[in-house]
Amino acid sequence: MRDPSAATPEAAGPRWPRRLRFGSVELQPRERRLLVDGTAVAIGARAFDLLLALLRCPDALRTKDELLDEV
Repeated sequence: MRDPSAATPEAAGPRWPRRLRFGSVELQPRERRLLVDGTAVAIGARAFDLLLALLRCPDALRTKDELLDEV
């Protein structure tokens, strides 16, 4: 079983940029904040970790079990 904190930016070290942008969405991994059109959006810790896990390997096809094990 993987460490449950594996998807956190702290566990990933300095490789996470300060912010990632996708159209009107901005993800701030170090602050664990998600913004849409500049407004903070409430997102649960597990959902945020899932988003980070998906961004860690954007070109990889991963199973639901692999993602859930990571988060």
